[in-house]
Amino acid sequence: MPPMMVSVWGVTMRMTFAQTQAGTGGEAEAAIRLLESVSLKGCVVTADAIHCDRRVVETVKQRGGDYVIALKLNQRKLLASVTALFEAAPADARSAQTSETGHGRQERRSILVLPAPGIAATYGFKGLTTVARVVSERTLDGKTAHEERFYIASRRFPPFDLLEIIRSHWDIENGSHWQQDVVFHEDLARNRKDNGPRNLALLRRLTANILKANPDKASTRVKRLKAAWNQDFFLDALTHMR
Repeated sequence: MPPMMVSVWGVTMRMTFAQTQAGTGGEAEAAIRLLESVSLKGCVVTADAIHCDRRVVETVKQRGGDYVIALKLNQRKLLASVTALFEAAPADARSAQTSETGHGRQERRSILVLPAPGIAATYGFKGLTTVARVVSERTLDGKTAHEERFYIASRRFPPFDLLEIIRSHWDIENGSHWQQDVVFHEDLARNRKDNGPRNLALLRRLTANILKANPDKASTRVKRLKAAWNQDFFLDALTHMR
């Protein structure tokens, strides 16, 4: 198996800011090392439930950031307390809803946001002030699927803003993971020895960053070809990455 690479993805700039190879501590330990290496002042860190960990949230707050993190059964007691909050939610709790239609499907998302007094101290999650429940409804080919998800947050975001933050978390799938696989063929790479996998992963992400910074409207795949065929375009692309 190839080594796992863990990255910090910037949604606004759609670039990889940092990366490292997961070691014996796995993805969670690698994520903490990465967070310790970057400034998070003014940033909101989003993460999957695997990173719903006391050390992760403490690191985010120490580095000056806020967090919105998925909550699942790996934090069973915390999840039970959060679920109880929503079962007793007042009728006037802050909420928002969005609806979209496209690509043959219709999606509705609703969010309920509640303050979470005392939970940070009870469970040792630094900065935890808010919890959210997102209910998604997707209709495709006449079939409707429902999904309910819970989140913890360190700031009382307006419901619409929090819903957008949660949705933007998945930008890494199309903006980075899909691109590395389809455009750079990372999943087909067979380098395994020493620092080879880590070095080549770094070069692929650096290349993607450089091409995205170039104002040319072409896709990243086309920009790669243009950089290979045209020295002027290649040099121009480098000058835009500062």
